[in-house]
Amino acid sequence: MFIKNVHRAAAAALCLLLCPVMFGCGGPGDADTDAAPEASSEAADPPPSAPETASLPTAETPTDAAPPQGPAGEPETDPPYKPEQATLDSLARIFASYGTVGAQVAVIRDGKVLFTYEYGTAVKETGARVAPDTKYRCASLSKLAVCTVFERLCEENLASETADIGDYLGFRVRNPRYPDAALTPRMLMTHTSSVLDSSAFLSSRMSDSSVPVQTLLSSSGAFSANRPGTAYAYSNFGYALLACVCEKAAGESFETLAKRYVTGPMGIDAAFTASALEDPSLLGALYGQGGYSREAQLKAAFRSELGQTHHLAQGNFTVSAKDYARILCMLMNGGTDGDVRILREESVQSILRCDVAGANGRVGCGVRRISGVLPGTEMYAHTGSNFGMFSAFAFDPQTGVGAVVLTSGADGRADPQTGIYTVCLEAIRTVLSDER
Repeated sequence: MFIKNVHRAAAAALCLLLCPVMFGCGGPGDADTDAAPEASSEAADPPPSAPETASLPTAETPTDAAPPQGPAGEPETDPPYKPEQATLDSLARIFASYGTVGAQVAVIRDGKVLFTYEYGTAVKETGARVAPDTKYRCASLSKLAVCTVFERLCEENLASETADIGDYLGFRVRNPRYPDAALTPRMLMTHTSSVLDSSAFLSSRMSDSSVPVQTLLSSSGAFSANRPGTAYAYSNFGYALLACVCEKAAGESFETLAKRYVTGPMGIDAAFTASALEDPSLLGALYGQGGYSREAQLKAAFRSELGQTHHLAQGNFTVSAKDYARILCMLMNGGTDGDVRILREESVQSILRCDVAGANGRVGCGVRRISGVLPGTEMYAHTGSNFGMFSAFAFDPQTGVGAVVLTSGADGRADPQTGIYTVCLEAIRTVLSDER
């Protein structure tokens, strides 16, 4: 609990820009999934087993974000921020109480990464501790990064939110109940395409699956009874299709596009395939039911045929909390990362435009607009889970604050109001609540 008297002037211009996004959203009703938190997605884990026991660590410490540099490369005069010890003790107690094996927290103030906090073990077999640069497969938090790549393609006139996805994929895509209704990338990004996570799609999760996307789309249960564009139904398959659209539109692999448009310009070591990390030794293992070892992640090889990437986009983004927080800062700063423009302001507006009624809030592109994270506020948020990863982010462009939490091996119970995993929600509230 450390943020007090947050400076708001720096976010004023962005606030004006986002006012149409934050207020007056209108959209179709949520016909299918309003009773279930969106957090149970990304090929959801089975109910978590009893959490592993964990003792309170003796030497968990925060890590300051790199101090800003002046014109000559000298640090600016403001010293690095030091969080209160009570905040650090609270974080350690939270993670211990949920049986967490390892965790990272990145905290944002005034649209910049303020500090990070690391807890526990990244790899049990070696005893390696979680570090600021440990990389985790962040599950469904991947979806916001995918939308960022797609918007860059739109900026270069290689793709359009309103086009027929079949025009990119090279074959006709229709919900058989509505043969006249085209499916668009915007529908995929907002989970309104009517594409479902069919049993055929879920069983094709193995990275060496040779089942073509077209075959998966023609399988039983691939579409809901809703007309495309009219109802929210969370769809990992929809994001798999979005990555396929990106590849076919640009004629390059999705991994290449992500590096060109997002991670490369931002100087972030992150990837959608763990073996593509610049330093794979930083990869953390995932623990829990269906855990995912470092070795298995590094060996995973996905189909190389363009337009056939089954299981990259919906959950495979591998990144540290610190670097993921920089992506949120980029959105909060109108599409810029320092002096580098990643997205145009209109692309940021498109991502954050929450005009669909969904589970636990209103839905944009890889984000939701929800109440209940902090009292009396609305924030942009998303959650993720798979292979023992429970993750979440929340941020508010109006105040310039936010947080990212990545956990491995924790108890995965979810808060019914927000849909955020409680281990993540408690950590976010701890670092974003004003001192009383």
